[in-house]
Amino acid sequence: MSFTRDPAIKNETHDELIDLNPETIDVSAAEAIQETTALHPRDEDVDRYLGFFEVAWDITKTGLPIAFSYTTSISILITLLFINLDENEANRAAAVLIAAVKNFIAVGYSPLFAMSLVISKYLGELKAAQMKDESDEVLKKIKLQIEQVNKAGWIIGASVTPFIITALVFSESILHHVFRQDREVAAAAQEFLQIEALALILFPARMCSDQILVSTKHTIAAMVIGLISLSIGTGVAWWLGRSNAGIPALGLRGIAAGFALETWLTAIGCSLYIALHPDFKDYRFFNFCNLKGVVEQLKNILGIGWSMVVGLFVEMSMDLYLGIIAGLVGVREQSVVSLIMQVDAPVFLFSLAFTQVCAQQVAYYSGLKHYRKASSFGEKGLLVSLLFMLPLPILFSAKSDWLLSAALKDHHEIRYLLSMLIVVFSVAYILDTVRFNALQQLRAKGDVTWPTLTSNSILVLGMALTGALALFTDLGIYGEAAGLAITITTALIVLLGRYATQMTPEEIKKPVAKFTLSGCYGTLFRPQNKRLTEMENLVINDEVGIEAPNFT
Repeated sequence: MSFTRDPAIKNETHDELIDLNPETIDVSAAEAIQETTALHPRDEDVDRYLGFFEVAWDITKTGLPIAFSYTTSISILITLLFINLDENEANRAAAVLIAAVKNFIAVGYSPLFAMSLVISKYLGELKAAQMKDESDEVLKKIKLQIEQVNKAGWIIGASVTPFIITALVFSESILHHVFRQDREVAAAAQEFLQIEALALILFPARMCSDQILVSTKHTIAAMVIGLISLSIGTGVAWWLGRSNAGIPALGLRGIAAGFALETWLTAIGCSLYIALHPDFKDYRFFNFCNLKGVVEQLKNILGIGWSMVVGLFVEMSMDLYLGIIAGLVGVREQSVVSLIMQVDAPVFLFSLAFTQVCAQQVAYYSGLKHYRKASSFGEKGLLVSLLFMLPLPILFSAKSDWLLSAALKDHHEIRYLLSMLIVVFSVAYILDTVRFNALQQLRAKGDVTWPTLTSNSILVLGMALTGALALFTDLGIYGEAAGLAITITTALIVLLGRYATQMTPEEIKKPVAKFTLSGCYGTLFRPQNKRLTEMENLVINDEVGIEAPNFT
């Protein structure tokens, strides 16, 4: 097929005639289509502000599978349920220690969550290069960078695993001598944790493969593999732990073995999916002979990942601290707070998934240089995530009797206590999901140090206030709830102030300056645009289509 041009064709953009060669010019169909696409680009190729329902649909279709692919968090809840059914009192007491240790294991591997942000940024750059018809050499370079992110993740995971395994193998001594726990309870915890150490051999493979799948939108595969592995692991844990079909009961060791199997199956399943799926045929994720550029990716991951270690450590410490303070107020109050934390676990699970979608999309659109999309997705993503979470505290508050009858025998005496506390705690946790979402988006944009230090400093200082209100005033456990609400709200307000100035299209375009005391002062007390020359503003604002202010 061919198309013939007239010697003079009217240019629809400038309403003028273009003089061409008088002889007819044959244009192939492919060239004609390419010209048409250039004049009328596809909607996905245009930088624009996204609508609320576009963002809501993207978060829903991607975030829900991610939430159900986080089977490690789900397995912790099932583990606690199985252990609490044990008749051995020391085993039941050890459940709290096991859950705490498993949570702090997550802190050790938390830098790997930065992989999806780095990969998403490169995927945006790859898409931009493809739209510009860049050379194969350019495309191969970006793909190599994505490969090396995975290899850098394996190196980080392999570096921390021996230390964590050693701590689990000798956990009885650590829990008894360092944390002053009862020796019998510490010994029971070690029974579980020594088997858990076996799962960590393949845990870095699981984490890295999962980050590849969720950043490349293969979330359904990640969810299916995770849920199948969880189902098998849960069945084996019940079978080995509870003496079924003639198998002697292995107790805590049997339960741990089942969920260690779940980790291995998920790691192997996700890795095989990546190795065999045609979408990844151009990537050599598992070829560790070529490590060129890995050091750069180590810096990229750890540049974001250190803030995740700090943030997750503070979060986990907060939960432990709240439980301790409640115990100092009273045993009954501690039981109620522990129950609230358990039923609010789904809030954290879905918050983590929705937050990851928002941060990944901000990174992707930034790499694509679609700064309006990055800004609007982030802003609307905060609201969408909040709306998703709101029904949970409403349901828990309205049906608190269900929780009482299911978990607490003396529920008639503490009905009022639970009904009041669960509202405050649940709302505080939901506000914290908004804070966490905003913090992750700023990390995806490259703004890491200031938000991390400021937000977590407020949380630490707020915990001191929480303890003071609970222990040194007549408010008691209500003082703890009030202190938590004040702390989370303050951290959220301060962080949203930073978010409002940094997540505009023109600010996302700018590189983030390194953290210095003078730079911190300028960020806090000097208008952002005043620190730029007029020429810098013209260049930046011309790309995002905003009229530059005149400072002369």
